[in-house]
Amino acid sequence: MKQYLAVAALAVVLSACGGGSDNPPAAMVETPPPAPVVDAFTAGVTTVVASNSDTAEPAAFDSIAATSPETTEPTPVS
Repeated sequence: MKQYLAVAALAVVLSACGGGSDNPPAAMVETPPPAPVVDAFTAGVTTVVASNSDTAEPAAFDSIAATSPETTEPTPVS
């Protein structure tokens, strides 16, 4: 029985000695998020609405190309 106890104690001691290499973790390079794409139609309409008064002549929106980007979230309108 003493032999089994000695073997078990030796196994515990030797198993605690495994792997002493302390390599520092690799530096993680963070990529910045992509710049948000401005919806040209919403930005154009917002600019026209913000710059005109109620007494000014109506502005034509024909020159602003209507866009509907599929990869971005909808632009909040206030």
